Amino acid sequence: QVISIVGMGGIGKTTLAQLVFNHERVQNRFDVKLWGTVSKKYDLKAILQDLLKDESNHLSDRELAIRLHEKLYLERYLIILDDIWDVEAWNRLQEFIPNNRFESRILVTTRYSRVSDECTTTNGGVCRLEPWDDSRSWACLREMIFGEDDCPVDLKEIGKKIAKACGGLPLSLVAIAGVLSKSKMTASSWESILKNIKNSSGLIEGHHGLKVLSTSYYALPMHLKPCFLYFRNFHEDAKIRLSVLFREWIAEGYVQSAQNKTIPEIANEYFDELVATNLVLIVSRNSFGEITKCGVHDLVLELCIRESENETFPPVP
Repeated sequence: QVISIVGMGGIGKTTLAQLVFNHERVQNRFDVKLWGTVSKKYDLKAILQDLLKDESNHLSDRELAIRLHEKLYLERYLIILDDIWDVEAWNRLQEFIPNNRFESRILVTTRYSRVSDECTTTNGGVCRLEPWDDSRSWACLREMIFGEDDCPVDLKEIGKKIAKACGGLPLSLVAIAGVLSKSKMTASSWESILKNIKNSSGLIEGHHGLKVLSTSYYALPMHLKPCFLYFRNFHEDAKIRLSVLFREWIAEGYVQSAQNKTIPEIANEYFDELVATNLVLIVSRNSFGEITKCGVHDLVLELCIRESENETFPPVP
């Protein structure tokens, strides 16, 4: 059976799919669990490699497809195909996935109803995510900033207005929480942030989430802005090795020297600061819990591209 999660960018489709993928009952039910990211400009070989976690790059598309089929044929499997943009990508991928009648499942995430309608094979198999209402948005924003503590009375009303300005998008709420958490906890400071959100709404056309995310970008310290904008040089849904990212930052001269610290140490501090803003995502860690790969949401990548139009950041070789 194929089921799908559909909704606009930033609404939480991938997060929900991750919760399903990692749930204890799912762990016990399926023999094989695979995750592959498809993206707008999909690459069949890259998707097959992602599903198989094969980074060797020496196998052909056909060899990868055969290996995938063999891995799944006699097993009860769960496959997550994240971020499918068009039906063609789905049609090509399903050729290599066996229908072995072992109650296997495929979960697809997409922004487009036409894709979910084409993929889904069972009645009621489409989960449509809608923007949150103002009450839920404020409750979430308040918890991210204050945890179990109460929100100061003088910040409550302006906080509700900021939550409303996020348009019910979890991605926007998470990003603006990063800004508010680092701000002066005063009504005037929060009023200024709300004003910036409204001003950016007039300057940036397109997805509402971009308008809120731009406020997070403008709030970055000057030394972090070129480091953040450098993500524009990586493709959508890229899993970026920190060693590569740091090397590029250093080569471009974005990492400033400091007394008693090495340049790589400072680059790591910059990265930690960006993660704290919720604009950069942690993709994977090694067995010691150290971050090895990172990435950005596709809306954040679009923000990087837009804000970089007047800058000169060379592409990654």
